[in-house]
This record gives sequence, C-alpha cells and structure tokens, in this order.
Amino acid sequence: MDNDQSKTIYARRIPVLGKVRQKEGTFYIEEHAVCNQAVGFLCPQCNKPVIIKPMVAGHLTAECRNCHTRVVFTAEHESDITIIPDKDPAQPAHSPVPVDDAQDAHENASSQPSLIEEEQSGELPALAKLSWGHWRKRQEAVLHEGVNLIGRVDKKQSSDIVIDDPLASVRSVEIKVSPTSAGYEFRLKVRRATNPVFVNGIVVPKGGVVLLTHGADIKMGDTVIKFKMLTP
Repeated sequence: MDNDQSKTIYARRIPVLGKVRQKEGTFYIEEHAVCNQAVGFLCPQCNKPVIIKPMVAGHLTAECRNCHTRVVFTAEHESDITIIPDKDPAQPAHSPVPVDDAQDAHENASSQPSLIEEEQSGELPALAKLSWGHWRKRQEAVLHEGVNLIGRVDKKQSSDIVIDDPLASVRSVEIKVSPTSAGYEFRLKVRRATNPVFVNGIVVPKGGVVLLTHGADIKMGDTVIKFKMLTP
C-alpha cells in the first residue's frame, strides 16, 4: 500500500512543492516555487494540505488555514507583472501582537494622496468590491479608480476603507486601480504592517506589491477580506 499522502491529497492535481523541514524552530521548504503557479505541501503540524500561489518573488511565508502553522519558502520571479520587494526575507513565524498607536503615528505614510485627500468631482464608478466579517455583520466597500487606502480606524490618519480590527495597522495597505487596454488592474501594496499582511495565504512584506485577481483573500490582523472584481 502506498503511504505517500502527497500523491493523493490534491484532487486538482496541484504539484507538491517539497518536504517541510525544521531548523531553529522555523519550518521551511528547500525547493523553490514559481510566481503565479499553484503548488502545495503537507502542513508539518496537522498534516493538512496547504495550497499556495505566490505572486511575488523572494523569501515568503505560507500559513496553514487549519492550524495557522507558518512555513517559509522561496519563490522565483517569472514575469514583470509583479514587483519584487526590496525588503529582507520574511520574518520567522510569530503570533499577531497589539498595534502600537505611537509607532503607527511615527511611521507616517508616503505623501501619495488617497481618494479622501483628493477633491473628486462627481461620483466615481465602483470597479471592485471588498467584503469581510461574519454573515450577520457582513461589511462591504467598493474600490474606485486611483489609490484606495485600507487600514484600522484612526481619527488622525483616515483611510478610505476602515477595518475595525486592533491587530491591523493604520493605513496598512493601498490598492491602486489603474485602467489598461484590457480593462483595469488592481495592485495591492503594503505600506505598513506591525502584523503580517497575507494575500491568498502568502505574506506580502512591507513595500511588496502584488497584482490582485478575482476572489483573492486579503488578511489584515484577524480580518479576512474577500476581493471581487465588478468589471472585466
């Protein structure tokens, strides 16, 4: 009888990335992944399948949705559609910590204006939708062309879309919506993050940029946000 679970756990025939090893308390995989290609591995703690699709190159961290164990791996850059972050490799796994308001205030965001800071004439069309929360307290917000700031509620540094989550940072991420010949593209950039920001289970480091696709999951603090396009 074949005891190799890696051959049978992926019903969609997603390639297995490699064996998870451990060094100095950190789980890691030696084999490299390729940007924009789905791969998987078995969680070293709960043995559940973890499916990932890295969208940036470099040292990244994947999180098991079942037991939240984090595994470090390396993704290779394949095309110029994503931007390689110029930050250090992903930090070892850690639990979310309370966000320091003073630190957030000190780390003032870049001078790029948000939709709130710009005077808009007329109502802009909604190009994408974000939704989060439990079904009884489901919240939604829309994205417009330009820069949309998302972050924790803060009176001094307002965001276009606010998340009631003490583990999320103020003005944590921005989603830039830009027109292209094929429609619109949605680029998420991490501006600041006391706790990691995840896109589809992959840590996006501070300064990292990824191209969002329909149905992507964005995790800030303890909040998981579903991204859906409203236009091709």
